[in-house]
Amino acid sequence: MISKEEQNIYNQYLIVSRSIHNKPFRLRKDFDKFDTEKEVAVKRLQLFFSKYPHISINEFFKAPYIAFDKDEHFDLNFYNTPVARKAYTIYTKKLELESADSEFNITAVLTSLKFIKEYCKDKNIDIEEYITFNDNAYIPQFFVHLKEHKVSFYSLLGFSNFEKQFKLIDRDILGVAFSDNILNRLETLKVKFLNSKKCKILVKAGIEKLKNRL
Repeated sequence: MISKEEQNIYNQYLIVSRSIHNKPFRLRKDFDKFDTEKEVAVKRLQLFFSKYPHISINEFFKAPYIAFDKDEHFDLNFYNTPVARKAYTIYTKKLELESADSEFNITAVLTSLKFIKEYCKDKNIDIEEYITFNDNAYIPQFFVHLKEHKVSFYSLLGFSNFEKQFKLIDRDILGVAFSDNILNRLETLKVKFLNSKKCKILVKAGIEKLKNRL
């Protein structure tokens, strides 16, 4: 039996895989005779998206065509591999380096602030503590969230002590967690953030709002 959520995942896959090649598509409505292999793949994807609800299903399916080769076809099984997750990381880095006021980055900020709010409530900490909170680990928890795409750099740049705490993290750990020169990328994103018209205001207003609510 395939759930409504799993049906939606398959249809999102169908939309992307067909439209990326300018081919027509028709959403599937009847799943009574759905292929068993595809059903297994979709169920695994549903578990993945449930674990990482901040990840856009549509963007995840689109990622390898942008990161790798638009002329290829990526089947459902591919999206359950580490390579698919790497493609998503590459793709989101490209989008992140666009304007801080882009639709992608504004959406990422809103999703991040919502996640931070729920995390702080769950851990019973003030919003100001988020950047230094390590949850009994050896690195700040924000770093784990950043690596897992649960928060965006732009959302963290609104915290006055973020940059200082980030640069205190061991360089070897940074190198393992991020394949690029993350400190250089941080400087680039900081400039984009400071020059933004919407993003900077949204982040700072969002953090102030959370201070009053938590």
